[in-house]
Amino acid sequence: MAETIENKKIEKILCPTCGTETNHEIVWKSKEVRWDDYDDDMWATTNFDVLQCLGCETPTLRKEHMFSEDINMKRVNGKLVAFPEVTLWPKTGYRMLKPKYMNNAPPNVKRVYRETVEAYNSELPTLCAAGVRATIECVCKEQGIVQDDLKDKIDALKEKRVISDDFANALHENRLLGNDALHESALFGDIELKTAIELIETLLETVYETKQKTNLLKSLRESKKESGGEVKF
Repeated sequence: MAETIENKKIEKILCPTCGTETNHEIVWKSKEVRWDDYDDDMWATTNFDVLQCLGCETPTLRKEHMFSEDINMKRVNGKLVAFPEVTLWPKTGYRMLKPKYMNNAPPNVKRVYRETVEAYNSELPTLCAAGVRATIECVCKEQGIVQDDLKDKIDALKEKRVISDDFANALHENRLLGNDALHESALFGDIELKTAIELIETLLETVYETKQKTNLLKSLRESKKESGGEVKF
């Protein structure tokens, strides 16, 4: 419910950037679009507005739609009230994941990883599970591993000591998840998919980010020795 504060229409909704409910100002509102079918006594209305977070200033587009044959009725203070179907862009929700910054990963690896997270956020579980598998494939290819079978590629990562034995077993579980999605049309819940995404995030951090951070620490340590205790930047 919007309230007016200093001539501003303020409403609390979930902000996709802040990740929590914040006050938003309604900065734009469309004219109502209405459709009527008088012969069958049916109607529909659609309204759009833009709300801007008063914290981070991220805008959100909201669509409110009502159809006479499918009205969502709720009881408020003892009375039945019609509520519209609400859609927000960008999509928001407490289940949403934010892609992690992988600054040192190759562009194709980052792209497939981000598309995998986007598939999860868009509630496309089959594409998300396939994306988990594809991300592992991209990492193997970038590491120069050319085996045909993904199982052999993961084992090659282990043999090259890129990953540990335990982590190789975890990636095999991710591989099987992707297999089930592509070949068995299996469905997966949020917990399975989030865990699988967390594993590939750990893979990317292990392969790309950890090495760069280690090299930075080594460089700073050597620089400190050369300068007699002062770190050169």
